[in-house]
Amino acid sequence: MPSCPHCGVPYEIEGTCTNPACPEAEAAATAFQSPILRQKATPAPSARRPGPLLEVPRPPLERRLGGSALEVFTLFLVELIGSLAMGFTFGVSGALSSLIDATYMALKDMGGGRYSFGKRAVSERVVDVATLERASNGKCFLRNLPYVLAWGLAVIPVIGDLVGWSLIGVLVLLDLILILATPTGRRLGDFIAGTQVVAEERNP
Repeated sequence: MPSCPHCGVPYEIEGTCTNPACPEAEAAATAFQSPILRQKATPAPSARRPGPLLEVPRPPLERRLGGSALEVFTLFLVELIGSLAMGFTFGVSGALSSLIDATYMALKDMGGGRYSFGKRAVSERVVDVATLERASNGKCFLRNLPYVLAWGLAVIPVIGDLVGWSLIGVLVLLDLILILATPTGRRLGDFIAGTQVVAEERNP
């Protein structure tokens, strides 16, 4: 690598010494302000590699699972009430309860989890893993889309009893495994949408 003839320090920029102790330092500093040299020193945007996605540890496990368990219990309670009332409503209550659950899953994480009573109960929010800012409404909907589709199937008589509920059971089991196995506690929907659930301390 070529070196400065005055101080022997290898050139960082071809033909220009950037050593502050070099007698030519002042001239080098002036030359370094040249737009041409700045262009040489700065890699083109296409050559820059994006940094890694930002990640923070999941909330305490009892907190993460507690909020999820609260929501799952409530959703299944709505389904139970709807099923028990089917004999008095000619089956309408069963489809209605599944529709209520599907709608809740579609909307609950809007605003970073603002309408999720489980997350509000344990002080959590949904963030974008690329920025750690509150996730957009589109990402929040996408992270729950598998459940929305599963509960949407459950609205359909006969087919919903088999396909919809089987899919819901698989999703719940898979998400439990992912929450326990990954250090960030991200579930299937989080990997699909690029989101993560993090702790949000309440202001005193």
